[in-house]
Amino acid sequence: MAVLQKFSTTPHLTSFGSGSKTMTTSSHQLHIAMFPWLAFGHIIPYLELAKLIAQRGHKITFISTPRNIDRLPKLEDPNINFVKLTLPHQDNLPENSEATSDIPYDKVQYLKKAFDGLQDPLSHLLQISSPDWIIYDFAPHWLPPIAAKLGISKVLFFIFPSWAICFLGSSSSAMINGDDQLATRGCFELESDWLKLLGELHQKPVTPLGLLPPQVNQNDNTTIEWLGEQSRGSVLYVALGSELTLSQEEITELALGNIDRLPKLADPNINFVKHTLPHQDKLSENAEATSDIPYDKVQYLKKAFDGLQDPVSSFANFVS
Repeated sequence: MAVLQKFSTTPHLTSFGSGSKTMTTSSHQLHIAMFPWLAFGHIIPYLELAKLIAQRGHKITFISTPRNIDRLPKLEDPNINFVKLTLPHQDNLPENSEATSDIPYDKVQYLKKAFDGLQDPLSHLLQISSPDWIIYDFAPHWLPPIAAKLGISKVLFFIFPSWAICFLGSSSSAMINGDDQLATRGCFELESDWLKLLGELHQKPVTPLGLLPPQVNQNDNTTIEWLGEQSRGSVLYVALGSELTLSQEEITELALGNIDRLPKLADPNINFVKHTLPHQDKLSENAEATSDIPYDKVQYLKKAFDGLQDPVSSFANFVS
């Protein structure tokens, strides 16, 4: 049975490994290399983890490409050293493309090919720097045998929740089988059953590292003060991930919502059909979308939605 180490939702470091290489109990400074995939949704959690490990007095070598490192927050921690590896040229990659946010989705395959070209320079770096551990991402399938040959302990750190990794099934890949330990961006309180399953599927120790949110200045109340100045129900918060950039027109349409608030299309092949939402006593007037109501009213919107069964069925029979 794989070892499961309990962790809290608060972002602090739990222990990796055993013996003299345990990060939280070691009596001497350890050297940990970190090598995230070239996406800021990966790089930022890795950086937050690096800060927490460095706070324990351990030395961090944080490895990425020049433009990605240059776009990270400036740190003054002497225990964190940033090392830039030049991304090899790929014909199908635009100039200065070093992260997924720099390119459209159909170009990511070429970024992965360029990333694989980091194998030799990373191998040389590990050979001359001799870290005790390397914490790395899903992408460098070629890294485990290199680290094993150099006697470096390995942690495959997934920035995804454990349930998502479990859906991939049991491991037959050399990448996971070559690891000493798995780590996830999650916590025992939210994912205890999934964490246990993950350890059983891969027969590896599993360490949940917490949610690792970016650290913010607790004394900066600018956002709270701005929200306090807005009228109730006038602010819509939408989280679309770290890489999606919307035009002003798309932002406006997203804020508007249902059919009357959708963009007007001139395509004759698209027909919009309106069905009146049945009345629900606990729904406010003109509430026809979740954005129109607080969360505790969504149950009544669902009941009203179920009331569309007969009119939708009649319409389907009419057009069939």
